[in-house]
Amino acid sequence: DLNITSKEVYLESSYDNFQGSGALNLSIKGKDTIIVTGTFLPSPNDFVITNYNTNYEYLDDKILTNYRINLNIPFDNGIEINTANANIFVDGDLTLSNNEINQYVFSGRINFIDGRYYDDQGNHYENISGQLVLSPDDKFSHIDLHATTHILNSLIDVTIMGSPNNPQIYFSDQEGQYNQTQILT
Repeated sequence: DLNITSKEVYLESSYDNFQGSGALNLSIKGKDTIIVTGTFLPSPNDFVITNYNTNYEYLDDKILTNYRINLNIPFDNGIEINTANANIFVDGDLTLSNNEINQYVFSGRINFIDGRYYDDQGNHYENISGQLVLSPDDKFSHIDLHATTHILNSLIDVTIMGSPNNPQIYFSDQEGQYNQTQILT
């Protein structure tokens, strides 16, 4: 058995996904099946997610040891998502675990407090707020996200809600100059 506890540990992804410090309490047990459990508490204002659009295979398919992961990541005091196209402050509580076929699964909630996002078409969204609830079973995950953008001189409210894999997107003009069909064209 191995127990690791640190009040301040610095983590940095070799794939440029995150960097920052936090407190760690980790337990690793087992022989035939390795069980990793614990908590990583990111330091507020000192932990940044720098990339969230990539998928990497972290483990070789030829690994013969079974493993189970259950790592809680509470960030109720907030962390920052700062990528090439996003700058968003979030808080919440997530758990990283793996399922029976060793796929990583996140569950928990992310509260979007405030931020900005630029999409690949040149649209700029700001005042981002809302919540993302993740379930190990995608059918029960839900997003309710709100933001604003501008079309000419009109401030447009944007709402994204429903399943994160297939959300509904709604637009409304605060000044009443455009209807949803006009906004989309």
